[in-house]
Amino acid sequence: MQLKDYQDTAINDLKTKLYRLWKAGHAPARLVFKAPTGSGKTVMAAELLNRISGDAQFNPDKAFIWLSFNPDIVDQSRRKLATYLNGGVAGLYDTDQISQRGKLRRNDVLFVNWQKLVARNKYSRKLHRSGDTNLAFEKFITNTKAEGREIIVIVDECHLAKATDLAGDILTLIASRLELLISATPPDNLVSLADFQSGRGDQVSIPHRDVVASGLLKRTTRIMPREEIEEMIQPGRDLDHTILDLAAAKRLELAAAYERAGAKVNPLVLIKLPNDDSISKAASGDDKLAFVRRYLSDIGVPEHRIAVWLTAKKENLTSITDNESPVEYLIFKHSAATGWDCPRADVLVMFREIKSPVFETQVIGRVLRTAEGRHYPNAPQLNDAYLYTSYERDTIEQPA
Repeated sequence: MQLKDYQDTAINDLKTKLYRLWKAGHAPARLVFKAPTGSGKTVMAAELLNRISGDAQFNPDKAFIWLSFNPDIVDQSRRKLATYLNGGVAGLYDTDQISQRGKLRRNDVLFVNWQKLVARNKYSRKLHRSGDTNLAFEKFITNTKAEGREIIVIVDECHLAKATDLAGDILTLIASRLELLISATPPDNLVSLADFQSGRGDQVSIPHRDVVASGLLKRTTRIMPREEIEEMIQPGRDLDHTILDLAAAKRLELAAAYERAGAKVNPLVLIKLPNDDSISKAASGDDKLAFVRRYLSDIGVPEHRIAVWLTAKKENLTSITDNESPVEYLIFKHSAATGWDCPRADVLVMFREIKSPVFETQVIGRVLRTAEGRHYPNAPQLNDAYLYTSYERDTIEQPA
């Protein structure tokens, strides 16, 4: 894979600062990596691991633990690294394999679902149960440390962590030499001025404009809030119907534009249901899921072109990230909100929360990527993302 110029620059900057922090000898040191949604954070992290694992000038006995706070993207991250690295590090495996492995070997990468480690019921913690089939996570770490091996922890989407998570028992148990904290919106307090001055912390940031200029991100997000949509409601329609009417029409417009541009891309509409959907009612009295499904059926969208990604329901997700996937609409709540990568997603519908109407800025990131990693000079509408929402304009903030 050919890296963009800003990606190569950022990786070299990360490597230089990581070496500097390592040499300073403080543990754990923290390196914050702030990169816009859609900039290729996982690819850059993979290439960083590749470079520091094969550098003769930096060759300590080390291994990596990749922590994710979003259980739905742990496997996605592991698959991405496996595809990208193609054997560049010793081993990529998940927590189901720790009883077989026994310890982290030099340059191994272990992918961990954070929720498995911090389950409230200690008796249900898969990783903390000793026995014939599961080696306790504590023992796994102990075995690794007994070899004199240092651990670098990569915390993916670290903004999802609570302050207590990043200063809690799990990271204390791991006792890493260095923490690489990755996010588009990392908390401001991860590294203090004193940390910078003492060699305990540093940060690498990628400007949003550099990612847009590279063609990986759309130029802007065209937002149509509640106030504007209410002015467009036709007789016999309501706000919810009108929002979906606009999104469906935009999808057809973009599909035609991709075809004219010679791009084999089937644009995807993301429909985010309210998290408090159990009390959310459309005009018909249905909950939003039933309302949306009936709407799509009424406009002639067949079932195999509709995907659902909910905790208790998953439908038609197998090839949804492929540019030519037949799926045209994805209905979701939480899962696709952070860290999920589907560049052909061009249109986002967001229904306002009922109890706590707080706009989730991170969700916009799911429609910021360009489908083919480029802009289209003769089809400007393909260079933008589109948001239709029942939130008021003054509550909407675009991600940096």
